[in-house]
Amino acid sequence: MCFLLKRIFRGIGFVVALFLSFPILLHGQSDSLQYNLSSPYHTIFTHLSNLQDNTYHPGVSAKAFSIESKDPEKATIAATQLKQILDGAGHYIYLEDVPKSPDYFDSLIQKHRFVPVEDYQNIYLEKVGDRWLYPEKAVREINLLLSIGLEGL
Repeated sequence: MCFLLKRIFRGIGFVVALFLSFPILLHGQSDSLQYNLSSPYHTIFTHLSNLQDNTYHPGVSAKAFSIESKDPEKATIAATQLKQILDGAGHYIYLEDVPKSPDYFDSLIQKHRFVPVEDYQNIYLEKVGDRWLYPEKAVREINLLLSIGLEGL
């Protein structure tokens, strides 16, 4: 009888612990859907980290594209395609080399612009207000690169 009571209480304890942790689990999930576009670093992190197998949120990744407010589906496709281009061509962006300053300024071209991969000068981030975004020109370049195929890169 004592063994049976211990087993019941252990089972109830598990259910209670699961029930009490449920809001924490939900809170953790919503935290992972937050994004930050305040610097080149944060925008690239938002774009790429939300397209990983264990954190696949393409809609959040699309926030890094200026067209997202007008056409969320097109932005989601562009976000996914850009990652495919980078992966397919073997390009890895080292986040420690990406500027974290919201006021990053490219003194060579005299603009708030950051090019994450030197081979793709037309795929860049630009500062728009207080956010760093891939402009529509970058989306056109992504489409162009895909139309010629990765072997042409």
